[in-house]
Amino acid sequence: MAIDRKTANRLRRLADKMSALPASPRPLSATLAAWEPSHLRICGFFRMIVPAWLAADRCRPADPGPIAGARAAMSARFDLVVTADYPGRTAEFRLLDGAGNQLAYRQTDFKTIPVGRQQGLFDLRDYLRLYCDEAGQRAALAEIGVCIAEEVLGADIFKELWAARTQRTLRIQLPGAAERDNPLAAALARVPWELARPAPDAESLAERNLLVRVVHDRQDPASTPMDLAPDEPLRVLFVFAEACGSQPLGMRRERRALQRFFEQAIYPNRQVVAHFLSHGVTRERLIAQVQGHGGYHCVHWSGHGNLNLLELAKPGGASDPISGQDLLDLFLDAGGLLPRLFLLSACHSGDLLRVQDWDDFLALAQGKEPATKQIAADLTR
Repeated sequence: MAIDRKTANRLRRLADKMSALPASPRPLSATLAAWEPSHLRICGFFRMIVPAWLAADRCRPADPGPIAGARAAMSARFDLVVTADYPGRTAEFRLLDGAGNQLAYRQTDFKTIPVGRQQGLFDLRDYLRLYCDEAGQRAALAEIGVCIAEEVLGADIFKELWAARTQRTLRIQLPGAAERDNPLAAALARVPWELARPAPDAESLAERNLLVRVVHDRQDPASTPMDLAPDEPLRVLFVFAEACGSQPLGMRRERRALQRFFEQAIYPNRQVVAHFLSHGVTRERLIAQVQGHGGYHCVHWSGHGNLNLLELAKPGGASDPISGQDLLDLFLDAGGLLPRLFLLSACHSGDLLRVQDWDDFLALAQGKEPATKQIAADLTR
């Protein structure tokens, strides 16, 4: 059937409009039925394209609706809240959806998991390096994945995570992982959760598009950053102290090397002011230097030392030892602040005591009460 050019152009524009129709709940057949007969001019061209449009319309998936869409959105993100009990060697796992609704629960007793397998769970890299050759590493990874799915997460939790293949996110929350008295929580932060799988030859959670993120509380820092004013420079004091008659230490060479370093690498790029105090440093000179510049943030001290003693000079040149506590008092009284960094280059500066318990030493350095009293007694001798 022949059609004129005008009709062909109208059909072409109609075809373009229909091909650009958005996916809407209203079927295309209903749209066609609502058109006036004049719009559906029967011609050979139209008889060919309308059945194809109707067939495509019948194949269009139904609109899931707002409820189903919301459910799909919620299932795209999970939270796994892990509460670890180190004394009991157990952990509780609660799987939540994106809205905070609990989907599954599991309590795992790690005493029932063999120690060798726990090493694979908590330190996979060393486990593979120490116990698996290159040919057996793939099988070992699969075994660890099955252990995570069956013995750690359990069937109910793993089923929820395994069900879909769409892009999803699992956020593992580990409160207490930064606490020193809960090593189990810290160990659980190192578990390779994305390797979990139902069988050795099955896909892992990572291969099924599950992205795993581990979040936990951070331990409070031992100190806070220095709060400098916008135009305030970092003040550094270099002290080269020795009394007359003491063994020469080559301080001039050290001082010149530091001065060149600051001139070439520090001053052009950093807002830093450095002062150098040398040649017969007495308590009076040190106090005047600290007072005149409002204290120092960092101190580099080079000179002679002994157990809890540094050497200054008296006005006549004789030795004038100063203890660590007296030196801190001097900086605090003269400058109003304690240096945040104090580097000692002196004999016995790193030989204050033999540390028996580094946790106690760290607690004492932070101004806290150590668990044992002996270390405090050694430090104050």
